[in-house]
Order: sequence, then C-alpha cells, then structure tokens
Amino acid sequence: MSDRPHVRVITAAYPSATYPARGRYIQRLHEGLARDFRTEVLAPKVSPSDPISESHDGISVTRFDYGSDGRPPKQAKLGAFGVAAFLRSAHRSARTLWSATSGGAVLAHWVVPSGWIGMRIARRLGVPLVLYAHGSDLTRFGRGALIRPFTRKILRSAAVTLCASEELSRLARSFARRDVPTRVVPVGVGPEFGPVARVERSAGPWRFLFVGDLVASKGAARVAEAFEVLRASSDLVPPGLECTVIGEGPYRGRLERVDGVRCLGVLDEAQVAAEMREADALLLPSVREGTPIVVQEAITSQLPVIATDVGGISRLFDDRSGWTRIDDDEPLDRVLVKWMSAGFDGQRTRVESMMRNETESLSRRATVDAMRSVLNEVCR
Repeated sequence: MSDRPHVRVITAAYPSATYPARGRYIQRLHEGLARDFRTEVLAPKVSPSDPISESHDGISVTRFDYGSDGRPPKQAKLGAFGVAAFLRSAHRSARTLWSATSGGAVLAHWVVPSGWIGMRIARRLGVPLVLYAHGSDLTRFGRGALIRPFTRKILRSAAVTLCASEELSRLARSFARRDVPTRVVPVGVGPEFGPVARVERSAGPWRFLFVGDLVASKGAARVAEAFEVLRASSDLVPPGLECTVIGEGPYRGRLERVDGVRCLGVLDEAQVAAEMREADALLLPSVREGTPIVVQEAITSQLPVIATDVGGISRLFDDRSGWTRIDDDEPLDRVLVKWMSAGFDGQRTRVESMMRNETESLSRRATVDAMRSVLNEVCR
C-alpha cells in the first residue's frame, strides 16, 4: 500500500483516444502531482471505443457511460433527463470504485456537475472535499434557479474551493451565501507556451486565431459573421486576410464555408502554441467565460488579444496591456477593421505591451505547487 495520500479525482473532462485534447490540462496537472499523491480519476466515457479503465503515468482512470452518443458532455445537449442519467451513472461508478476509505481527499473538477458526486462520496468516506471551479461551472451551469440550491450545498460542503480567477472566487462566495474558504489558483499554462521573437512585418496578410469550442457562447457565430462581412468588403480589408480556427462544434461547417478561414479541429498544446507563434492576434468574442486558459496561453506567448470583457479576462492583464476589448453591441468586423487600421506600427506597440504582463503566476508549475500545498493541508 502506498504511503502517499489517496486523492480521488472526479472530472467532467479527461483525455481519451477519441478526444485526446479534451481536458488535457487536467491530466497534466495531476501528472505533476502523481509523485506526491496516489491518484485515481473518474471521468465520462465519451466514445464507445474508450476503455472503461486504463492507467497512464501512474494515474488510474475509470470511465462511466452516460449515453453520450459520442459527444462530450458540453456538446451532448443532455437535457434534464440526460443530466440525471449522467449523475446517476457517475455516482454509481464512484461508489463502486471507492467503496472503502483510506484517508486522503476527494477532488472534483468543476463544481457542477462533478462537485455533486464529490460531495456525496466525500461524505460517505469521511474525507475532505476539494472543489476546483474552472469557469462555466459557476458562470453558466451552476447559476440557474433550479440548480443554484445544489450549487450552494456543494460549495458549503467543501474544505476549500480552488478558483481559476478572482471573479470565480467572488461567485463561489456569492452562491454559497457565506464566506466559504476559496483560493485563487489559475489553471496553469504549459511549457509549450512562452515568449517568441516575432518577426516584424511591414506588409502581408493579417493572421487571426480562434481557439475554443465552436459554439455560440464562445462567439463562434460572431467570428463567422465577421469574416463573412470582411470577405465581402474588399475595399475595407487588406488582401489575404486569414483566420485559423482550432476546435470542434456545431459552427464548424459555417466557418469552413468562409473564404480565408482555416479550420484545424482540436489540436494538442504544442500545435496550439505553434499557431500562436504565427498569429497576429487571438480572437475570443465570448458571451461568458471564467478565466479562459487560451487567453493565459496568449499572454504567455505575448500574442495580442481581442476579446469581450467577460468573466476574469480583464484581470489577467496588467493595465490591460495588449488587450483590445470587444463591446457587446459592437459588430466584430468593425472592431477588426479598426484594429487593422493601426497598421504594423500599431502591432509592434501591442506586442511590446504584451511583454509587460506578468506570467510566472500563470505557469502550470505554479498551479501544481498551489494544488500540492492545498492537498497536503487537507490530507493531514
């Protein structure tokens, strides 16, 4: 029996052969903790070909079937009955997997839905619960009138809630209606991302980049509409305008039909980092966010950002250096025309501004260190 504390991880996303990039950062965090904690992961079984159990780098992974139809939870449109089936299946698997206590703790990534399962398992085993709020769990899924009482109960049951941003920490305390213990712990950017020596240009096409699920809440429709307008307005746009899109979702078909838009699907971190090195700006016209990891990756890569002021985005920037805000009622194509009108001299200024942003606290190493400290504290 290992003398390392036993950490039972419940997560709504984890990589598999079918979706190797889905929840990859969760995997990377726990790989960084594996030497200090005996880690077991419970995650959704997205594809019929995904194995029920497997082990990687000392971490055992068990998957539960929830009738996904081959789609991840966020894309499956489960509905009330589907969510209930998801929770029942996850809870049944957790009870089977962890039937006896051996100390340690339960760690649930995403307060909703994982936190509900984590709360019940932690109570049954008599061990502390640690929650990790990543964004959509509190900004979207946990705030509805019917769900909010459950969110409150989950948050109140935790020994501590790790929050990817100060905004999420504020939401957690607000939803709990009491001063529950929280700690701000950014998700952490991998070593693939970092400052690059960008080649200064005086001509050539502008190259934009979008990374995320191709859904309305991430602004995928807004990106498609903007580039449809721009491609039809050759008098306003320099020739060769490009937009690279990384991700999957229902808007991929529309985006692929726009001239100059290149859809690459889901890529791993090294591939995303390579695209960031070639881009002039990251686009993120989201309706709602927590503290998006892709913006943290852009900041670490010194890539200027064009994004809406939602969630914790503004707090990631020192004096908003390098960030161009998209107003809710402003057409994205107009924002981009104005952005490009500053020319390459303006781009040089934006890149120099990005260099002023502090990045050490955004590193994955800092996140792993913070998680290790919290887990050691609650597992005493």
